[in-house]
Amino acid sequence: MDCKFVINQQVICIAAEWFGTLVFPIQYPKKGEKYTIRSIFIGKDDLGQESPSLHLNEIHNPPCNTNVGFMEQGFDWRGFKPLDEKTTDISDFYEILKKIPQRISQKELTS
Repeated sequence: MDCKFVINQQVICIAAEWFGTLVFPIQYPKKGEKYTIRSIFIGKDDLGQESPSLHLNEIHNPPCNTNVGFMEQGFDWRGFKPLDEKTTDISDFYEILKKIPQRISQKELTS
């Protein structure tokens, strides 16, 4: 397992389809949509393999029989990637500096 997600982290869904053995419909994450992780737990896939699963703030399904017991269905962490948050670039600071009036030195004032 290489899941490095944390609670409250924003992620984007990269899975086009979700598979499972549920007998009634639930709301699934949609590819390309942004979500926030509500909780992380160890779930099991249809083959019984343990894998981190996510509950999302934007999706609340009723409890049901899952591979790990009666609870809200979670979603396999591999169906998501971290949302790329804007990083600060040096050009951002140059733009800020352009808006600040230039300072005049004491020597320039007396010349």
